[in-house]
Amino acid sequence: MVSGAVVVNLTTPNARRGAVFDGVDDDVDLTNDDSFNFNQNFTISFWVFANSVNQGDVMVAKDNGTADTQFTIVQAASNARIDFRVSVASGNKVTNAANDTTIARVWEHWTARYDGIEIQLFKNGVATGTAVAATGTLDVIADKCFIGRRTNGKFFDGVISDVKFWNRALSQSEITNVVAEKDVTDGLVHRYKLDTDYTDSAGSLNGTNTGSRLTARDDLLATAISGARVTASDKYMIANSGDDILSVVIEEAP
Repeated sequence: MVSGAVVVNLTTPNARRGAVFDGVDDDVDLTNDDSFNFNQNFTISFWVFANSVNQGDVMVAKDNGTADTQFTIVQAASNARIDFRVSVASGNKVTNAANDTTIARVWEHWTARYDGIEIQLFKNGVATGTAVAATGTLDVIADKCFIGRRTNGKFFDGVISDVKFWNRALSQSEITNVVAEKDVTDGLVHRYKLDTDYTDSAGSLNGTNTGSRLTARDDLLATAISGARVTASDKYMIANSGDDILSVVIEEAP
């Protein structure tokens, strides 16, 4: 190591595998399967790493891109809120907006739940935004379910990991367990880990990938490297032990 090298120790890096979407034309097509036509009571959860905060970017959706939506989870505005939308009573769209914002280039866990009475969002297991009444049978939308986009486009720019669908409303304690990566299998109909493939590990409906690639991404490594490098020509390496990232070593370029 040359004189003046900087060592940045990372004790708890949040590194995850997921599908990288380019925000232009990448998606995972889950088809218009009846198992996504939730009439009442369902939960969707996923990890997300947004490269940037772009109004209209969609993480998970089954809608027709115009008036009706079975469910849509989207970055709704320039203030980086996340919106969860459903339609009841033939196109009456109901939206629950998070009062907590998403942060670019940081892994976050989001859960969207409908219990037959209200819709609610949870960020990292904590309820965010006031639960909004949506009593009634949800509209069934004859359009595909996608990860990383909606029917009329609105592609996502970032990484999405471990997308799960339950045909019931999870309790607060169950959502906490999901964030802690404990198995909650009762009512789990689909799970797309997006780690090494696009298979449905909880069912038989495999996703069809268009353009995204599978990789690992963490939310501390790049920050540490950016903060420790002095010039663009400085070199760095990652020290590993198994799956654990131990440190980032920055070396000044000769």
